[in-house]
Amino acid sequence: YLKSKRGGANGPTVSAGYNSMNMECDNSPITNLGCLREGFNFAGAALRNLKVADEEECVRHCRDTEECVGFAFRVTNRQCYLKSKRGGANGPTVSAGYNSMNMECDNTKVDLSSAKDETDFPGKQIRSLVLDDMETCFRMCRDTQECLSLTYLNDRKTCSLKKKTFEWWEEKAKENARSVNLNVIEI
Repeated sequence: YLKSKRGGANGPTVSAGYNSMNMECDNSPITNLGCLREGFNFAGAALRNLKVADEEECVRHCRDTEECVGFAFRVTNRQCYLKSKRGGANGPTVSAGYNSMNMECDNTKVDLSSAKDETDFPGKQIRSLVLDDMETCFRMCRDTQECLSLTYLNDRKTCSLKKKTFEWWEEKAKENARSVNLNVIEI
């Protein structure tokens, strides 16, 4: 069967009696495991799921699937969920037993020098999650396809990922909140 997309319509499946190949493939060593986020699930936006040996096999399947930009790997049953959006459908969730990864990521040092203290960016929320610090929140925003800004509540350790860049006149004063736009981040 001839296919019009790398990996077929939605990625590979395991089917007895079938052998498949892409006309071009990437068999280079896997060097991007630094993008792996242990304990996070990039839920939703799945192209396909399949049983694999480990995260490296997930990477290979994603490289061979045209629209794949990342994956979530469930450790308990070695299930690999190939993803069509960075960070899944609505950003990461904290999930023990999952490891997730975008095929490309920004692991550079987090710079919070432009963060605004005692400031909330109201509305336009993608997801809210409990994280230990604002740096991790910033990294999760980088990992989420539509995330452009964030608000972190220090007293509750709550990270709110936002799908809008906020202007000064849209900011709201809020105790224990720090907010920052990520408009300098491009992947």
